[in-house]
Amino acid sequence: WVARNRDHVARYKRNSNLMAKFGISIEEYDFLLAKQGGRCAICNSPPQRKHLAVDHDHKTNRIRGLLCSACNTAIGSFWDNPNLLRAAADYLEQWA
Repeated sequence: WVARNRDHVARYKRNSNLMAKFGISIEEYDFLLAKQGGRCAICNSPPQRKHLAVDHDHKTNRIRGLLCSACNTAIGSFWDNPNLLRAAADYLEQWA
């Protein structure tokens, strides 16, 4: 059965993963994705992998949006701190 229903099994596993990690269903993920036009909320690029990452506030677990891997990693590297991100942008603009 599993071999004949790979798409169904993959969707079920994805839904279970989203629910366990973020408390959202695959339908809620798909709604966010459609709301963002199928693109990263920061750089506006389409997914490079199969899915965009669910970005969330690590303190409140509130979902902010869907991000590509690069943008998700970048804001995580700055500890979700807007002041550090602004300082990085200011630094880069000095050299533009």
